Amino acid sequence: MNPKFFTNYTDGIVTQNSLIVESAKRSKVIDYSDIYQSEFDYYNYSSTVTGYDGEGQLTSAIAYVATEEMPKIYMLEGHDELSFEPSFTSAIEKANVDYETINLLNYDTVPEDADCVILNAPARDLSNDDTEKLLSYMEKGGDMLIISAYTDAEMPNFSRLLDFYGLEITKGLIIEADNNFYYQDPFYLFPEVGYDDITDSITGSGSFVFVPYAQGITIKEQENVAVTPLLTTSDESYGRSDISAGGGYEKQEGDIDGPFHTGVKCEKEVEGEISTAVVYGSEYLFTQNADEIVSGTNLMLFAGTLGSFVSYTDSVVVPVKSYEVSYIAMPQSSIVFLAIATVIVLPFGFLVTGFGIWFKRRKR
Repeated sequence: MNPKFFTNYTDGIVTQNSLIVESAKRSKVIDYSDIYQSEFDYYNYSSTVTGYDGEGQLTSAIAYVATEEMPKIYMLEGHDELSFEPSFTSAIEKANVDYETINLLNYDTVPEDADCVILNAPARDLSNDDTEKLLSYMEKGGDMLIISAYTDAEMPNFSRLLDFYGLEITKGLIIEADNNFYYQDPFYLFPEVGYDDITDSITGSGSFVFVPYAQGITIKEQENVAVTPLLTTSDESYGRSDISAGGGYEKQEGDIDGPFHTGVKCEKEVEGEISTAVVYGSEYLFTQNADEIVSGTNLMLFAGTLGSFVSYTDSVVVPVKSYEVSYIAMPQSSIVFLAIATVIVLPFGFLVTGFGIWFKRRKR
């Protein structure tokens, strides 16, 4: 009777089979194109459906129309930071978090409505002015998500931010010597996952977090700071400061003994407020390629990390149900064991059994 009724909810075009979720507070349109994920093949000029996101979009929309206030996150730019790929920005949107990319050069202070500020793997150091703005924000109870990037550049101001929480990034990269804690390559870490609200969905499932090319995070003694390790390497790991020198994976003189934290959560009491910071030591942690290795566990960690800064009381981030073949990720020790069992032990067992049967029949 009223084919144009959807114009009461959106100014855009709505395709058939779309959904509208409405409450007394607000409404949200879930376009049918967002329910199914697809990839376009430019070689064959065809589109292939790769995943179903109906549950995630509908759950997010219900939470959106029921939530009193929308949290706000600011992502910094201006220091050659990395940008999050679509699957991670989609997780932010499904968590009903408003986000904006800003350059602090254009602001006198960090915006007052910031629930969190994200500093994602800067390749250049922050200016003194930007650092003072962030420190002032943190001293008032502001929250930070900080991800470090491996670089040869000196980063004294970046280190000042970490020092506020009693943290320090070790130079170089971590090499894992225990094959129960890495995947195929000693730089591809499967660290032990610590218990926290951030990692609750991971520790219960027994899944791995894939942390390639990671730097170690050292915890220094500091008053009024509670630190919770989230990701930790084995006792046999070590840090190599000069990666360009080569020399293979054998431990060398000058390498720093582990274990190391590659992810921590810090809570510091300042002026009657709690400033929370979550720090990770790998710029590749929250990337699509790393997430695919462990079939979405890194994305679960990202969603859990956001939850430490914003209220998820009415919101649950449901990941996309992929139609593609998932990776089976396992530690290098398990890969070696299965290889020996299937390539050597089983064939040898069949050979011995067959010879025994042949020899028994021959004597008849």
